[in-house]
This record gives sequence, C-alpha cells and structure tokens, in this order.
Amino acid sequence: MNKSLLSVIVSGALLSGTCGYAQDETDRITFKTSDGFFFVVNDDDPTCVSLLPVNEGYQGDVVTVPSTATDPSTGITYTVSAIGEMAFYYARCPKVVYPASITHIDGSALFNSYVADVEVAEGNETYVSVDGIVYTKDMTTLCSFPPEHKYTGYSLPESVTAIGDYAFCGLFYLDSFDIPARIKSIGNAAFMGTRLKSIVIPSTVEHIGGQTFQNCKQLTSVEFPEGMTVMPDHVVTYCTKLEKINLPSTLTKIEAYAFNGAFVYGKQYGMNLVDEIVVPDEVTVIEDGAFQGNRGLTSVTIGKSVSFIGLYVFAQCSALKTVTSLNPVPPVCDALDESVTGAEEAFYEVPADCVLYVPAESVDAYTAAWGAKFKDIRPIAGAGVADIEGGESFNVSVAGGVLTVESALGADVYDCAGVKVAALADGGDSVSLPAGIYIVRCGEKAVKVAL
Repeated sequence: MNKSLLSVIVSGALLSGTCGYAQDETDRITFKTSDGFFFVVNDDDPTCVSLLPVNEGYQGDVVTVPSTATDPSTGITYTVSAIGEMAFYYARCPKVVYPASITHIDGSALFNSYVADVEVAEGNETYVSVDGIVYTKDMTTLCSFPPEHKYTGYSLPESVTAIGDYAFCGLFYLDSFDIPARIKSIGNAAFMGTRLKSIVIPSTVEHIGGQTFQNCKQLTSVEFPEGMTVMPDHVVTYCTKLEKINLPSTLTKIEAYAFNGAFVYGKQYGMNLVDEIVVPDEVTVIEDGAFQGNRGLTSVTIGKSVSFIGLYVFAQCSALKTVTSLNPVPPVCDALDESVTGAEEAFYEVPADCVLYVPAESVDAYTAAWGAKFKDIRPIAGAGVADIEGGESFNVSVAGGVLTVESALGADVYDCAGVKVAALADGGDSVSLPAGIYIVRCGEKAVKVAL
C-alpha cells in the first residue's frame, strides 16, 4: 500500500475507557480489516458497516476510508456507510478522505483528533467538502470544521442555517464567533472546548443542543434568546469566567447539569462574576445537578411555577446566603436516600445559616417540607423588601406598583430574567413596574423586592 496515502497503526482490542464508544457496540459484530480499519456492522442495515476508532488513532499523511470492507474471519464484504462516534479519536493525520458511500457522519467523529482537512469523495449524495470543511450536500448545515483547520478569515456560507453537532468542538484558537440571524439550529457540543469570550444567540435559533458551550473556559458573556423554552443540559458547564448570563423569561425547563460548575467564583473572591441566579417564573422543572457545585452563588430565586427540583440541583453551592422560593406550594425535591429529605439532597452542603424566603402564607408548608434543611424560614410580604447582600445602606419602598429608591449612588433594577429594567438616578428616584420579584442593586448592596 502506498504509505503516502495511508499508514495506519493498529493496536489490539479497543479500550472502551479510551475511546468511549464501545459499550454500545459489544454485542454487535466488529472486525478489523487487513489495512487496519475497525468496523461495526450496522443494526439497521446488516449489509453496511460504520467506522470505529482504534486505540492509538488512525495515523498517516492521508487516511482514506474505503467504500467497502471485508471481514477477514467470514469473507463477507460490507458497504461502508457511516463514520461512527469518535471514529478519529486521537487520530494524527492532516487529512481524511470519506468515500462516496457514506450516508452518515457522527458529529463527534473528529473529536480530540489532529485532523486539519476532510475531503468527501465526488459522487457522495449526502455530504460535500469545501476547502476541507464538511457540509450537507445542500450546503444548509455545517457538519464539521476540523480541529486543526485554520480558522482565520472563515465565515459561514450564506446558505447555512444549521450548525451541526460538534461542528467547532475543540477549536482551541476560536475566540470569537458571530452567529448569523439566519441560523435556526445549533447542535450538541457545537462550540465545546473553544476559547470563545462572548456569544449572542439570535432569536431565529429554534434549537440549542446540550453541551453547546461546555468547557469554554474564557467565556464571560452568553445571551440566550427570548422564546427559548428549554435550557439544554450541560450548556455552560465549567464555564467559570461568566460575568453575565440571562435566563429567558420564556423558559419552562432547565435540563440536567445545565450550569453545573459554572459559577464557582464570585464577588466574595474579588471577581466580578455571576453570583445571583433568578429562575424565571415559567419554569416548572429543574433537573438533576442543574446548578450543582456553584460555590460562587450567594443568592438564588426559584420562580413561582417550579414544582419539581431534581437531585442535587443546588448541592455544593456553599456560599449561598439566601434562597427565595416563590411557589406557594413547596416544590417536590427528588431524593435517592430515604433517610434524608429531598430538600437535604437538593441543597446538600448549602450553609446551615442560609435564609429561605417563601410566600407569607406558605411558611408552615415549607417548614414541613424543607425544614430539615432550612432552619431559618422567613416570609416574603405581599409587597416587601428583603436584604440579600450587604453593603452601603439605601432605602427602598413600594406602594401601588411604584418602586422608590433613595440612594446617593443611584440604583439598577433587574427582573427575574436578570434583565435590567430601570436605572434610577442619584438621590431619589421612582419607577412603575408590573407585579413581580425584582433585584435592586446599589453599589455592593442588593435587595429583593416583591411588588
């Protein structure tokens, strides 16, 4: 074989712990060809196979995936129809060539690889490559921007309306990206592990996949669009430099681990990072671990429609001073251990002196449901003010839907989505607002106001 076209180093059995695919494939027919490729027979079409990873990764100047593969133990020849999950994991090859027979490319195929360019053979009816980047044949979806491909000067073709799974995953040097208003879908892990500093998602986006910005360690600002109803799982997990993030008022569900480990530093560490979260009023479900490990949070407000809180949702939020729950009926907190209450697990390792604010008529209900965890449960008056953060004092009053602040520094007012709704002047100023919960911030002090 011409080693300028293909030089593959093949190891023994594939370690599932290394490449991550294998547990789903153990009961299926797999084989290695004489030229070192590893395949699995497809469940949906036993005449076809998918390419799988090998331990050391495929290596060579150019790796050309064949259009057919023969199982050496049976002599059966299959059509190569798919590039499987993490197929080029740890592959050290500048260029990969996919055959015309390919009808499916898993989004994670180039995950953690050193591939710079991909070529799709002429005649492929599903995919096309342009300058080493893979798109769907109709050029409406960006499928894969290879991890080692030079990004300088790149812009999405005008025809593209979707960014596929893992499309930019692992582009270490990608520090800025403008999502065009024509984009309707952003796939799973599309920007995972990049160095993006800020991102604005336009209102045209109808779908955002899980893990979209996970491990974007330089990300300081994310703007999600109004109209969004589900906050995806792991969406900003481990994005530890966030200074600004909004939760759209239209959200109805926050999926598992959406913000896990994102707010680990805050003002108590001398950093101007997110330290308050307000769960919007339309949210009904917060899934497991959604805010787990956020030791930078000092204040959490749980919207009035939240009825279910999953396992460890606020666990290890070890700096929380106040939790406000606006639902008159205490949300059900899931529990694994029958020896403890759901609230004890949902708020595991939240400080014992954290104050829980609840509707005045619901103090007894919360004491019964959450009292094993919270020993200081206080009422929110129908129209009232509660301190949530210390600092210079200022006066806040509410009457007839009007909020008045008397402060030498002026004040900013935020709604439950974290959006600033008013900037009040120095000395004394007022603003008329709809009924709801607001955060008033003046310098280093903040108060929660119920109108």
